[in-house]
Amino acid sequence: MNKKGYTLVELIGVIVLLAIIITLVSTGIVNVIKSTNKKIDDNTKKILYNQADAYLSEHVDLRLNGVYRVSVSTLIEDDKISSNFLSSYTQDQVRLSSCIIINYSNGTPTYEFKLDCTSLATMGE
Repeated sequence: MNKKGYTLVELIGVIVLLAIIITLVSTGIVNVIKSTNKKIDDNTKKILYNQADAYLSEHVDLRLNGVYRVSVSTLIEDDKISSNFLSSYTQDQVRLSSCIIINYSNGTPTYEFKLDCTSLATMGE
């Protein structure tokens, strides 16, 4: 007897195997995307922290301890970062109203990034 095709069981088996492979591959891709976004976020924050430091060193006597807020819009206005900088990020990552809060204590800065600082008084505005 000649067999002229696949049985329903064989087709279902192939579909199940493909579904398992797709699930494994897509999970791996999602993890790679998440880790890449995390690295981008960390690098973005480092850039913003460095530029906020540069801005403050030009405008404030940093020998005085204190908490300073510098908005992303202030960094753009002072040419510390390009306005194109924001076009690389979505609104839930960086926006004009975002700010960097730097706390200087004994000459050592600690940094915090706030996505929206519109309710906070921002230095330079």
